[in-house]
Amino acid sequence: MNLREKQYNNLLKVLHPEEKYQTISQSNWKILIFDKDCHQIISSLFTLMDLRKNGITLHLQINLERHLIQDSPTIYFCRPTKKNINIIIGDCSKGIYDSLYLNFTPSISRENLEQLARGLLETDSTQKINKIIDHYLNYITYEETFFTLNIKNSYYKLQVDNQNESKITKTINQIVEGLFGVLVTLKVIPIIRCPPNGAAAFVAKELNKKIYEHLKQPRNLFQEETPLSVVNFQRITLIILDRDIDFNVMLHHSWIYHSLIYDVLETSLNQVTVDVDLEAKTNENSNENSNEKPKENSNENSFKKNNKKTFYIHEDDDFWKDNHFKPFPDIGDQISILTKEFQENKANITEPDLNLDVMQNAQNLSSKVSNLPQLQKRKKEIDKHTSIATGILEQIQQRDLGTFFDVEQAVMGSSSTSSNEFQDVLKLLRNPKGSSFDKLRLFLIYFISKQTIKEDDLNVLLKTLEEQNIEYQSYYNHFNELKMLQKKQMQMNANSRSKNNNIFRDIAQKFGLHEMLPKRYELPITRVVSSIMNVKQDTKSANYFFDYLDPKKMPKYQTPFKSAIVFVVGGGNPSEFINLKQFSDSQQMKRNIIYGSTEIINAQEFLNQLSLKIGNDEKI
Repeated sequence: MNLREKQYNNLLKVLHPEEKYQTISQSNWKILIFDKDCHQIISSLFTLMDLRKNGITLHLQINLERHLIQDSPTIYFCRPTKKNINIIIGDCSKGIYDSLYLNFTPSISRENLEQLARGLLETDSTQKINKIIDHYLNYITYEETFFTLNIKNSYYKLQVDNQNESKITKTINQIVEGLFGVLVTLKVIPIIRCPPNGAAAFVAKELNKKIYEHLKQPRNLFQEETPLSVVNFQRITLIILDRDIDFNVMLHHSWIYHSLIYDVLETSLNQVTVDVDLEAKTNENSNENSNEKPKENSNENSFKKNNKKTFYIHEDDDFWKDNHFKPFPDIGDQISILTKEFQENKANITEPDLNLDVMQNAQNLSSKVSNLPQLQKRKKEIDKHTSIATGILEQIQQRDLGTFFDVEQAVMGSSSTSSNEFQDVLKLLRNPKGSSFDKLRLFLIYFISKQTIKEDDLNVLLKTLEEQNIEYQSYYNHFNELKMLQKKQMQMNANSRSKNNNIFRDIAQKFGLHEMLPKRYELPITRVVSSIMNVKQDTKSANYFFDYLDPKKMPKYQTPFKSAIVFVVGGGNPSEFINLKQFSDSQQMKRNIIYGSTEIINAQEFLNQLSLKIGNDEKI
């Protein structure tokens, strides 16, 4: 299941509303108009050169002032909001473009479609519209099996107790629309599994209802189903989880290259920004801009600002594909190996073979020159990842992140406390190298992971944080409240045989407060997925107590799943994606797992949402 490729192919249909994109003509020049959300969808998959190859000569933001351009087809790709529809009507009435193709994602509602029709009739502009097409592409793919709905502050929106119910419903509906789009793209009708309560349960039930109602239509979007969903014994499962299943993974300092990038560097979707030495900068080839992503303002072509440089990580990056799941120490070794190989290959091209005559050397040189483009591409990748790895290494050394990683690993390995662990945590909290934020993360992991902590030990830790002016109280109160709630729930269920009896005691403990990392290093989310995909019948397993929803209303499916979509409501991170990928690759029967979340965030972004939740306006 390659979600990224399928989304890419669907976007090609947006860029080529009339002609087949397999045969692209230079004469088919087009204008692309998008809003902010659809710009992010496009830029995650297409570089400027890609757009030019597909006939897009100009791309513009829908909300910016635009000038008269005629005799060129104009493609709109935007959300079907009232604001965007009014802009489109205004463009038509002004005669800015004379041939429009309107592409909406998600689908336009009947109310908004009627608004569009009235506006076009009133401005006598109906003849300008060639096509109106609904798409279901309102998600962003990082990799083949890694996506986000890009819903900002999703944990905050769904967990604030005093929030307006209509706002919560709006966020739930937004998640449902995004997941529906993913399923439509894949052409699969899944069996949905979710906890019996919480935001994930609301999403699951609404999504199940939406798919069920849609399947009643004579022609539906799932009719071109893949064999995965057509054949009954090869159903796919969609596992929807709440972020509360595991807080530690959102706070833990990872040691994997992919996760470290999102943790310690400045990132935005598939863009990574690092500090670079101004003196080390060299003049870049003018063609380099052709590999840049389309900007919201087409006049902004520079990606260097002061002493920072932005790099793009994409599927064509061979170094990334080969190494992004590896521990960071391996990255330096790989860069050294590839740099040496590059120097050797370069020498082979420039130095003649003394054993050959002039004619033979000329023929040999011609053969070597044909390999130059691939060699140059490799060199750019090496330089890019050298800069990224250098930025990470600087953070590791300044903040002593290796020690934080080791101590946190030990802490999360057991729910019981020990004197040695306490002393390791205390020592690291007093370490002058770690940042205040690193120390806050360590303390919260220790507090979350341990079932009980001696009062004297806890007071020492809290006093140490106070001495270093680390604002901890609001976060401590938040997790302490969850911890007390968990204990209360466990006491209430102590003698119960109800379905909910195991919720706070087994594989998917509600708040992730007692999850232990086994030797195989399976995260809580991975153990839940393993339980459901393997259809475990143990009464303490997630498969046993998770709700079972099937939009097809077929007999209960009892065969182990080969494919799954795992979705976290409230934010996810690369560490969960990597852990699931390692799990799927380790299985005797190959598993296909797609991982997604409402948003992909790092520890600071997550804790900022918690501070919003508990009324603390100060961000770390």
